[in-house]
Amino acid sequence: MKGYTKILSDLVIKQVGITSNFVFIKIKDFTNPEIYLKLVKDIFNKIDKDELNLIIKLSQEKYKYWYDNENNKTILDLMMKDNIVSTEKLTFYRNLKHNRSLDKMTVILLGTEIAEDQGGLDDFYAITPSSIEDEIGDDYSKLFKINGFQLQEDESGFLNLVYKSIFKYVQKDLFKLSNFIDTIPNNIGYLNLINEIFSTLYEYWTIPNIKSILTEYGAIKKKKKISLIENSYKFSRRVGLDKYLTDKKIKNLKENILKYYQYKKNDIDNDFNNIFPDYDKFDDVIDDLINYIEGKNISIKSKLFECDFKIISEMLGYRPKDTGTNPPPPPTLKKISGDPFKALFMPILLEVNNFDIENKNKIKNIQINIEEVSLVNTKSKDNNDLKIKWKNMIRFLGGIEYLFNNFMSDDIAEGDIELSINSGDEDLFYPFSPNSIKRMIDEGILKSASNNKTKSKIVMEYYFIDYENEILDSIEYQWEISETDIWINVFNFMNGQFKELIQDKTFLPIGYSSRLDSAFGVKNKEEFIYSIKDLEVQYTDIYNFFKNKSSQSAIMIEELSKKFPRFIEYIDRKGLFSSICEPENNTLYALEFINSYNNIIPSIIEDIKNDNNISLVNQFSKVFLILNTDQFNLKYIKGSLMNPYHPVMLEKIIDRYIYLTNGFMEILGEIIKSEESFTNKIINDKFNRFEQLATITSGASIMYSEKNKFITSNATYEFYSLYGESNDDYRSSTIKVDFETQDDFEEVSNDNPISTYISKAIQDYLKVYPYKANGLSISFINYNNYNTIIIGLYNVITKIKKLEIDFEMDVYIYTYDYIGTGRNYIQYWLENKFSEDENIKIKVYLKYITFDRINIEGYINDNFMDTDIVFVKDILEEKEIEEQQVNNVFDKKLENRYPSVYLPIISNEERVRKVAISQNQFECEENYTKLMVFLRNPNTTDAKYRIVKRVELTERNEKLIEEFHKKANWVVIFDENIDTKILKLNRNKVIGFSTGNGYFGEINVAISTQQDKIKNLYKFLKRRLKHRLSNWSDSQLKLATEKCIDSALYLDGGKIITAINPEDESICNYLAYILTIEKEKLLDVEYNKNYYVRKIVNLDSHSHLFDNQLELKKDGEEKYRPDFLIVEIPKEQNNDNNLKIKIKIIECKLSGGNYNYLDKAKIQITNGYKILKRIWDNNNSSVEKKFWFNQLYRILAYENSAERINDKEQILFINTKLEAINDGNFEIEFENDIYAFYTDERDDEEYVDTSSIEDDTISINIKSFGNKSLKFMLTGIEDEYENKDEEINNQYKEPFNTAVDDCEIDEESISNEHKDNKREVYNETEDNKISIDDIEVGEESNESNKDVVLSKKHKNFIDLLMTKDDYVQDVEEENDIRKKINDLKNELNIRKVKINVKNDDFIIGPDIIRIRATLGTGVDFNKIEKYSEDMKLWLRVNEKPLIFIEEGFVNIDIVRDKRRTVKMANVLTKLNNNFEKYYDYKDKFYVLIGEDLLGNIKMIDLNDSNSPHLLIAGQTGSGKSVLLNSMLVSIMFMYEPDDIEMILIDPKQVELTVFEDSPFTKNNYIFTEPEEAIKVLDSLVEEMDERYKLFRKSRVKNIASYNEKFPDNKQKRILLVFDEFGAMIEDSKEVKDKLEYSIKKLAQKARAAGIHMIISTQTPRADIITTTIRNNLTARIALKVTDSNASSLILDSKGAESLLGKGDMLIKTAESSTFVRTKSPYIDEDEIYDIINYLNSGVEQ
Repeated sequence: MKGYTKILSDLVIKQVGITSNFVFIKIKDFTNPEIYLKLVKDIFNKIDKDELNLIIKLSQEKYKYWYDNENNKTILDLMMKDNIVSTEKLTFYRNLKHNRSLDKMTVILLGTEIAEDQGGLDDFYAITPSSIEDEIGDDYSKLFKINGFQLQEDESGFLNLVYKSIFKYVQKDLFKLSNFIDTIPNNIGYLNLINEIFSTLYEYWTIPNIKSILTEYGAIKKKKKISLIENSYKFSRRVGLDKYLTDKKIKNLKENILKYYQYKKNDIDNDFNNIFPDYDKFDDVIDDLINYIEGKNISIKSKLFECDFKIISEMLGYRPKDTGTNPPPPPTLKKISGDPFKALFMPILLEVNNFDIENKNKIKNIQINIEEVSLVNTKSKDNNDLKIKWKNMIRFLGGIEYLFNNFMSDDIAEGDIELSINSGDEDLFYPFSPNSIKRMIDEGILKSASNNKTKSKIVMEYYFIDYENEILDSIEYQWEISETDIWINVFNFMNGQFKELIQDKTFLPIGYSSRLDSAFGVKNKEEFIYSIKDLEVQYTDIYNFFKNKSSQSAIMIEELSKKFPRFIEYIDRKGLFSSICEPENNTLYALEFINSYNNIIPSIIEDIKNDNNISLVNQFSKVFLILNTDQFNLKYIKGSLMNPYHPVMLEKIIDRYIYLTNGFMEILGEIIKSEESFTNKIINDKFNRFEQLATITSGASIMYSEKNKFITSNATYEFYSLYGESNDDYRSSTIKVDFETQDDFEEVSNDNPISTYISKAIQDYLKVYPYKANGLSISFINYNNYNTIIIGLYNVITKIKKLEIDFEMDVYIYTYDYIGTGRNYIQYWLENKFSEDENIKIKVYLKYITFDRINIEGYINDNFMDTDIVFVKDILEEKEIEEQQVNNVFDKKLENRYPSVYLPIISNEERVRKVAISQNQFECEENYTKLMVFLRNPNTTDAKYRIVKRVELTERNEKLIEEFHKKANWVVIFDENIDTKILKLNRNKVIGFSTGNGYFGEINVAISTQQDKIKNLYKFLKRRLKHRLSNWSDSQLKLATEKCIDSALYLDGGKIITAINPEDESICNYLAYILTIEKEKLLDVEYNKNYYVRKIVNLDSHSHLFDNQLELKKDGEEKYRPDFLIVEIPKEQNNDNNLKIKIKIIECKLSGGNYNYLDKAKIQITNGYKILKRIWDNNNSSVEKKFWFNQLYRILAYENSAERINDKEQILFINTKLEAINDGNFEIEFENDIYAFYTDERDDEEYVDTSSIEDDTISINIKSFGNKSLKFMLTGIEDEYENKDEEINNQYKEPFNTAVDDCEIDEESISNEHKDNKREVYNETEDNKISIDDIEVGEESNESNKDVVLSKKHKNFIDLLMTKDDYVQDVEEENDIRKKINDLKNELNIRKVKINVKNDDFIIGPDIIRIRATLGTGVDFNKIEKYSEDMKLWLRVNEKPLIFIEEGFVNIDIVRDKRRTVKMANVLTKLNNNFEKYYDYKDKFYVLIGEDLLGNIKMIDLNDSNSPHLLIAGQTGSGKSVLLNSMLVSIMFMYEPDDIEMILIDPKQVELTVFEDSPFTKNNYIFTEPEEAIKVLDSLVEEMDERYKLFRKSRVKNIASYNEKFPDNKQKRILLVFDEFGAMIEDSKEVKDKLEYSIKKLAQKARAAGIHMIISTQTPRADIITTTIRNNLTARIALKVTDSNASSLILDSKGAESLLGKGDMLIKTAESSTFVRTKSPYIDEDEIYDIINYLNSGVEQ
């Protein structure tokens, strides 16, 4: 542990040295007391404990915890002897800081993680194992070096690769690694060390040894990947071995292994004892290997894992050469998974869909034959486990075919189709009966799966039989069943004590389990299943307490106690679905049981009202529940689980399957009647929609809990609902669910609405900030379900992978769960999904947080990372659950029971929102709710009740939102109750808001940003508007921009942030939204007083109204839908009981003068009308009817008007009359409008068009608005005279002609900017600014001369660029720099290194601060340089300073807290204002590089002999592409196409394409292929030779002289730009040699001929930047590179590895060995396109 404790003690001592006189450190979470003992000795040896008043103490709690382990006692006795063990509570030491008699104190507390009063130690600096991991990073060689190993740089790199690969698959344990290193002598030799590491893999890391690793050493170094470790790990986890599990494959495997042995016999025999220790002969190895593969004897793995896995891997993978033709593979079974209803019935839909119309109507019978049932985890003596598991499953499955047969009707098919389920060949039998179990086992149908299988399977063959008993078709499916499928666990309770008690004729159970507490900490369904598998429930039969009672309720309870066991017994015999659908003795036992329960509740309520039998009432209220306390007589519950057999849950389960059956029949009917087939995806989507709508969202809406409060369900996992909380004394032991297989991941990775929106928000962000792909950071707060997070990220990255761009993302998950459950899922995802994609790098951090009793501002600042996006869930806190009396009777028809959604209720309270959570369409829930209401208050009114949840935006949470905005660019809030009025309370700016997300439209989402970030948003948006409204004046554009930003809060579903994306036309959609709102006066409070409700609905955010419409999908017109709805309830027309609603269907078009939009608009209107009229028809017979009515209710009940509703009449109307919508009591009047907004000058007009649709004729109002009306709607003022100069500037613009729907974003596109143009870009949202010729800042220029130089071209050129920044130096920053200088001097002084630096001797550049120092007497430069890593701590910066000598000073460059972007507009303005310095620019060839620290412009003259050609190198994200862009733009700014010709080579075909249409680009063509590049360079060599012949003939020496002498025959300078040189040469030595030869010739001679080269690469390796390249390209620019080796290749010196990226560079020419640090200016591609369009436009220049 030498290296480990050395790093730990260094961390402690470093902290002691950098803090004040009072130092308080807590060291926790280390697992071995020996670490602490060694640490204490190290500290005492290194610092003066008396001088510091040093106290080091181990907590009492940790001492006692460890002392129980015999192995620790010796060490702990030593610590006690040395007085290290504390005798005080740890807070005693915290209070020492208040001891005024002490002027210095250092307290170090050990093992504080289980100490009492953790909160008292919050202000202690914490050091944990994570601190050591952070210190080590990926440089594991540090531990070896501490132990004295002498390693070369490449040797260290290989060691790091080894342990990075190991820790990818096993838990990272640096302490164990350090102990391993201690066992190895440091003079062992490097290759022997590698051999020792791989020969002890099993001993230390439990994965098989790889003893012959050195034979792969060279290949590994080249590939930088150790596949053998991955394969070894998978072998140890038995991953992939199932492919051998048939007898035939095992036989073939044995034969191949024997052939391998014969092939390698000499090598194996000569080294047998080393390869296979503990084995005597090869046959024994084969036997053990086969047994391990088959799962027959897992225990022999320790012997196998000590063997050389490389040889085992070769044995398994050996394939002798084929001697003949292989037989064709067997046909692959179609696979299906999920709920039994879906698994059994979905194949029917898919296969019937494949029939032609004639055969569809011939189907008479469908037979499902169960051919094989293979169940995992069931191997046991006498097949007992197999029998139990299958019986539990068939208890659920039994009778499921009755659902099909009972609901089949002539409406679906011409004749009834009958379904049967059988097993057997000729003598068929019913497989879902307990009487068939033995026969299924005997016939080999039912069997145990092999040990390596993770999923059970049922193989089913479907037969479709016609009226002549002929088989029309047959098909096999394999149903895969996971161990975490809820349904297979539903009837597990029917064993053990429950089975014994159910034998009685009467039984009313209450369950108790102390283990139930574990279920309250789970994060997903998978963990929940594992938590309840072994609950060991103890059941109490409460009927015994009701015996011999004579009350009415007792008599009825006796009846219930008889019906429950009869129901359970029938399920045991016949199955759940038989109890629902198949009567026995004219009785459906499930319904009988439910009805009996419902009949009792009124009597129980009477007992409560009369204060009778209260103890028994309390017990009855808990019947059929499982509790975490055995106090059944209490009135309340602590924690409970509602089971599937509870009548409230059972009723919902029954109704769910009836709903699904009706939905299935509806789809089947559409398929049978359709002459054409649908795609499988359409059918799957439609069926999945029904499954989603049939989701059980909770069991009971409430239960009665402590403190006279109602509680709602914590979570519902399909058929189980959890309520309450764990017991106070419960300490959770994390329930770990292993995700070690692809199947496990796929099973839990189904998309859901929140994950979908997460991925969409991230994609939107990347569209706006595409450069963030190289360093995106995201936080998640209050997300209990990690699956949702990972799925959302998974979707984003899956799309990014297709773009083949580099992508890095840090993810921070902040959780209240201090145990950190769910880590396994995250770890699996990281290790198995993207870890091998070199261009995708993901890091996930799980951090525990608490917001209780803290200073929010300080806590957020100290504990939360700055990120791009923060996702926050459920920001409104539950305030109260209350009952609310209702007068209306809920419709309990079966078709109205699903979806079971919560519905919003209008609230006029500022911070409070309400939602109705009861589901009174279910009779059991309605009665149970009433029982809970009376249980809480026996004196309440006897009436019907609904339950309302009140939620509140607390001041604390409002403060949290405010602080989150300080830590992120965007804050995304998911909350079903968030609305615009709540959002208005916060000072931040809403840039996107939408309702109607989710399966049921239940999720509302807000995206907001800080007000100060709107400034950048304003600039972007104005720029987008300028593109689209090209004939508007600047003042009009300003007003329109302000209008767009101010309206964002009210645009449900309209995100202003996507409107600024230059790569698509979202701006059109956004403008259409605002114009429609203005046209309809939707924000006019006075106008809206005539309506109870009046609002706009953005159909982009309510697309679920049109999704899964089969008739639209079939026609391929599902994307043709209108833009908006205006939904109104006029007061004048709603005086009676019949609710009247008016809906305007609106389609918008924006155009610059094109009339060819009407046909498409009419299709969109008619499609919208057709769908909406059908789904909101109150005579709608669809299974989805209630869903559609719920959506209409949500649209109307959710209010997003400008003002909060205070009108009591209005609130009463909304909260009463609107509810009638859910039962279909309403009428709708439709109006259809097309709004055409034109940007040209025309008059407004309106006319009516009619269209026929089916049997209906609809009128469409077509309303067009000219430019004048648009300006008034967007600015509020009349049109004004257009400025002529602006007309000139806009002449080059193409006419604007875009329709809203043509502007839609391709959801597959993260960013076209990435897809088509891989570039590095600066963050425009940061305040960044920075710059071998100089232009001094503030240098005066000759105004008259400037006017000569400043042509209209230059002026227009600059005007096209982004608004210049107005940076002003921050005084606070200067003061902070002075403090850092003092800290630096003090820290170095402590270490006896003296430097001299004045407090004002610093320079502030765009990215860095340069401190200029001189050395004290006797101080070497190396003494300062060696502390560069420590300076990160001293100076509170994240990057290591760059330290170098220049002009007699030591320059220390540190990163600025706020880096600034150097904008191209600023740089060109400076250049223009000082252009007289470059009066000779025609004779020279100046290229702009950027600005230096002082803001001076830096230029390179390619005509200069010291810099005729340029080499540029930098890693991805360093800013290379932006630098090239700015250089080429500067040439186009200074010169004319007649002066310069650019030849551009771009192997990646994405970087330089923006310049393809430039008048400077030769033939407007970008060369991309190696053959083209070779020809281009050869032609340049020929051109060079021809020019020299011409010069010699003309008696001139160079191009400048020639052009001066022959102005009418000028030769252009030629600039060859070769981007990503490395990409073209690394695959072909021939190409490399040819290109290098030509480059060498040109570099040596071409300058005088006016031919220059810029060669760039992002792979600065020795094989790319060869000696030939370096020797001939003496002017070099190094951007940020990975390490000092790369820096040396470019600059012949280190330094570039310390650069900051994003344009930070070092420039070196042949003129000097010193570097110039410079920052390149930022220009985006949109600006470049503008410039090129301008240059091509022919505007006067």
